[in-house]
Amino acid sequence: MLLERLGDKAEEMVLVKIFPDTAKLLEDPCIWIGDTASTMHMTPHAAAMVPINGDKLKGDSIMVRNGKWEATRMHGSFNGKIIDKKGIDVGMATLTDIVYSPSMKFNFVAYRGL
Repeated sequence: MLLERLGDKAEEMVLVKIFPDTAKLLEDPCIWIGDTASTMHMTPHAAAMVPINGDKLKGDSIMVRNGKWEATRMHGSFNGKIIDKKGIDVGMATLTDIVYSPSMKFNFVAYRGL
């Protein structure tokens, strides 16, 4: 299961269902953008990522929206909080099967993968 409920020991990641006033906020490593076109979850931030042991997909390439191919450096998961559009904490979750590509600009959650 892609989203698994966790206890209080998880690191924080936030999934919010609102659109900010400026694009700068979207560069925050704690903000994840829901993307209906993505086939996998992607991030340019490795700091809180839990790597997959024996990552056989490291070094693969992914095609992004502008048609360019980006190299992946790691695959793993993030633990964090889910916040609703009213700012209310609705629980903890693990987002799995995430690719890390430092050349990306934003975090993307692939709705197809949820």
